[in-house]
Amino acid sequence: MNGEATTAHEDILEMLPDYAVGALDEGASELIARHLDDCAPCRDELTALLEMIGLLTVTVPPRPEVKAALIARVAAELRTAPAATTSPAPDPTPIEVAPASPSDRVRPMRPARLPLWAGLAAALILLVGLGAWNLSLQRQLDERPSVDGFIGDTAEVHPLTDSQLSPPASGVLIVEPESDEALLIAHGLPAIPADQRLQVWLFTATGERISAGLLTANQDGHVDSRIQAPAPLENYVAVAISAEAAAGSSSPTTQLLLGGWLPADR
Repeated sequence: MNGEATTAHEDILEMLPDYAVGALDEGASELIARHLDDCAPCRDELTALLEMIGLLTVTVPPRPEVKAALIARVAAELRTAPAATTSPAPDPTPIEVAPASPSDRVRPMRPARLPLWAGLAAALILLVGLGAWNLSLQRQLDERPSVDGFIGDTAEVHPLTDSQLSPPASGVLIVEPESDEALLIAHGLPAIPADQRLQVWLFTATGERISAGLLTANQDGHVDSRIQAPAPLENYVAVAISAEAAAGSSSPTTQLLLGGWLPADR
């Protein structure tokens, strides 16, 4: 390949996960589809990606009435939540995570657009909602020790695609439903002041919110950590991350940086 062709190939390789879940616009999807017709390495990379994610069961969203009830309950509680206090942040300046209006706290997930390449239809069933996962994360997922024990016949992957950030954060929660442990993988999280940490929240169908621990993202905004719930994960219908005081909060006090829905049909 010449230099220009190599650059185009590398760019398309990086966009393959977004292409697979229909996260690209029509023009970009058509460009990648044409490239795939002539590029065996990219087709092989896409196949390997789909096979790896196919080891996990992508779950369906909860019933609409469960989502509506939870949104209303959480919004009512957050309406009176005090703002988290922050200290001046060192350079580079972390994002100031301010309280959001109740209507912005929790949003239903947006459906992904389907890609044009018809051959991906079956694969999309496995991948819907994984959105902005970058290719390097996909390549590393099956090599990480933290994934051991979560990829099996009953493992589930719950896409985390609800984000108030621009550009949005994204990730997944990998669980064994009857276990009280889960693996949270996310990227695109913002830098936050030194006196704050990321706090994980689990929500029940009645709107009760339970802390699942405190996390720290790396300098690239990436988190790869096991979380511990007080009860098996099958008891919860949603998960979210917010920036809170370093010691943690009893309830979310800032906008939800990232979240997703767990199935409600258990």
